[in-house]
Amino acid sequence: MKKKVIMVTGVQRSGTTALFRSLARDPAVTAFHENADDAVYYLYRLRPMREVAPILNAAPGAVLLKPINETFDRSLEDLRAEYASYALQLVWIYRDPVNVLTSMSRKGWLPTDLAGESGAGSWVARNRLALQFQKNHPTMIAVVRYEDLIADPNVFRSLCESLGVKGTPVFRQDRGTGRRDLPLANQRSIDAVTRTTLTALDVARTFRPGPLCRLKSAAAAGLARLPSKRRPSTVALAPPEVWTEGVAGAEPMAPSQLNDLLFWLDPERLNPIEGRIREIEENGPFQFRALADSQPPFCIPFLHGRRALFFPTSKASERLNGDRGLLRFVASTKGPFRLIVKSFSGLALIKPHIPVKTHHDQQRVVALHLRSQNERVAFSLEWDRALAASRVLLRTQDECGSFASVPGSHPHQQWRMIYFQFGSDAHFVISANGIASAAPVTPSAISSDLESEWTIELGGSENDPTALFYGAIAEIALFARALTASEQFALTKYLKEKYRL
Repeated sequence: MKKKVIMVTGVQRSGTTALFRSLARDPAVTAFHENADDAVYYLYRLRPMREVAPILNAAPGAVLLKPINETFDRSLEDLRAEYASYALQLVWIYRDPVNVLTSMSRKGWLPTDLAGESGAGSWVARNRLALQFQKNHPTMIAVVRYEDLIADPNVFRSLCESLGVKGTPVFRQDRGTGRRDLPLANQRSIDAVTRTTLTALDVARTFRPGPLCRLKSAAAAGLARLPSKRRPSTVALAPPEVWTEGVAGAEPMAPSQLNDLLFWLDPERLNPIEGRIREIEENGPFQFRALADSQPPFCIPFLHGRRALFFPTSKASERLNGDRGLLRFVASTKGPFRLIVKSFSGLALIKPHIPVKTHHDQQRVVALHLRSQNERVAFSLEWDRALAASRVLLRTQDECGSFASVPGSHPHQQWRMIYFQFGSDAHFVISANGIASAAPVTPSAISSDLESEWTIELGGSENDPTALFYGAIAEIALFARALTASEQFALTKYLKEKYRL
């Protein structure tokens, strides 16, 4: 008999993870969740069969996989052909496309306003793959709707029976934030593109909820489409008008176009080896180089097809127990490198994440850490989970100051442009997407040794292993002075256009 392999697939943000975890609760199943780099996956795609087959064959019981990224560039027919030596069963899960695309947008994968048809065409194309596969191989695929799994427990029971799996449902109620928060005009634009495919999926689904559950589900969906009379509790903080108007009217400028640039990391210009960073040269005037630790970050298309440094949570144990996986640049005293003197500033585009299972108590991650050779001065840019804000810390031999952006201005796993500066007015300023806060600093706090050698660490701090960075870093730039408002607007416009933010 052929070994059974079950694949949970579908479009991202459609309930694939909840379904995978529900099926994986069967102790007789061996589950391999998608991963950045392990024996089964590489960059969240399945490794070649010659590498995967020995693992699948040795695994006890049925094998459960979640290769949802495969349908970006190949069909389900390709998967069937590659896994022809196994008893392959596919489970395709789909969900209301308005809620799917809104969730993608909040992850930074699509434009934030979802105007026009952003993402809808890809949703249609990938779901059409399931419809075509079901037409050709009806017994090899089960098509289920996420809302049905929530509305009627019998849908999940029937799915488990068809797969021969004793799973336990762990689905959460669909908050339907897209139908609740997205402007009606944008919803209608998405519906116009996806309606035909969504109807076809509803007709093709393998299991249906009972009549009463269908009525309840339809009523809930109808209420979600009504305009909300109250302000949603999840509304993001809005930047001030002066920032929005200033960015809109600015001419985009890259960091290299501004004077006094000290350091600029642009992952788009890096040349990763099999997706990993082994050696790196930053793009500033001094072109500092770094050799990565044994757990180097990935450098992959992460934000609208643009590369970013990626520190996966799957490497948390290895980083904590071994080399930290940091990138270290040493700024020699031989050049005119002057980091913290009378004023300085920086810009970072980051998306933080904390590995829940491995680090239950971790509440912060350090994206950037700078320290002088004699340890008299150190500076950090970090993200605080409790505050849902980014924060800068400046420590000298005698003093220490900590200044955070407005609480709630940087939610978990969301991209933010963080600008920070210390100016001649003895104030520290930090902003997240233009939402700024400021605090006074004692002028004597900036009194570093001008001849000191500096170490710039990305991905955490060697001296603070409990706050290693996980998530993604798109760009980091440091300047030897505070930037003017117009320069900040120009840099922001550059990043917004480059990364389609």
